[in-house]
Amino acid sequence: MQRFLLFTLTFIAAAACSRTEDNILWDKSLGAGEAFCVAAAGDTGIICGGTIAGKPYIAFLDKKLSKRFEYSPDINGTITSLVTSGDRIMAGGSSEGMMFIAVVDFFGNSLGDTLIQFGFNVGRTSLCPAGSDSFIALGSSTDDTIRAVPYGLAFTEVNIEGEVLKSYDTIPGSFIKAGNICSDNSGNYYIALSRIGPGGKIKATVASFDHMLRKLWETELYNNPGFGASSLGIAAGKSGDIFVTGYTEFSVNNGTDRNAFAAAVGKNGQINWKRYLEYSNSASSQFEDASGTLYVLNSGCIILNSLNAGDGTVTGILRTFAACNPSKDKARGNAVTGGPAGELLVAGSRNGNFYIVAKSPDDLSPV
Repeated sequence: MQRFLLFTLTFIAAAACSRTEDNILWDKSLGAGEAFCVAAAGDTGIICGGTIAGKPYIAFLDKKLSKRFEYSPDINGTITSLVTSGDRIMAGGSSEGMMFIAVVDFFGNSLGDTLIQFGFNVGRTSLCPAGSDSFIALGSSTDDTIRAVPYGLAFTEVNIEGEVLKSYDTIPGSFIKAGNICSDNSGNYYIALSRIGPGGKIKATVASFDHMLRKLWETELYNNPGFGASSLGIAAGKSGDIFVTGYTEFSVNNGTDRNAFAAAVGKNGQINWKRYLEYSNSASSQFEDASGTLYVLNSGCIILNSLNAGDGTVTGILRTFAACNPSKDKARGNAVTGGPAGELLVAGSRNGNFYIVAKSPDDLSPV
């Protein structure tokens, strides 16, 4: 606890202004763009990725929120996923419809990058470990509506040098897109998926694949044929459950609105629990801490729900801003993770800028 308080005070002193009106420890805007991913770099700082000025962007912030380095290649595109591996950062993203893989050291130097063309446009890439010194990169569209274009999933295995070990895509002939991918200790992969359902509406599913990327099962989540739904975030829980987040639509007077959801699915595909969360919102990411508390990020206004990971009971809400309307205000969160001292780190955007914000998990808000 003493370490947490010291770390918190350091960050608060480094922040540019007082945040008595907002429920945050510190925040940082880095320029016009959007942050899509964030990770702790041991106890030295954080790494964040996204897009600034239309180009892929990675930055390393130290404990004083100073930029230790930034990486931005001279191509159009974005970084949507990153992981650290020893002395380097593995990053995945997209550029002009191609999958983009980059390897960067902790001085901001490029150790290698590659662009991979598939039979459809890749708008985002998600990374997860595939074994010793290798990673699976999953690329897909980011479309929220169905268009008359090819859709598919792109799987690429890369090593820590960024070299492609194998790559293939599957084009099912109808709408499909992936949110994130994760893996378990048995070498199986789990993907948050969205497919075309009855009546042409998008439906939310979660699918499991073995280490050879052969599908084991697929389970539908929150699907009413009259409304759309989509799976966005996914993570393997400490108990063996797979946590999935996303949104489902519901009827309102002037059409439809979105409702965020979170669900826990067992390793055989059974739904163990599911919960509706924030209205007019989408649950984009989740993070389970060491105590078994699951934090679910609602994108609009960067609102977090805390849940009991075992049964899905909602235990609290953590609002970031004192006043914010998810359907109107320009603040959104894309990814949440744990920070070096137990704080919650969120990557997103605010007022059109690449935005990182830290919150205390103890800073609960009134319902």
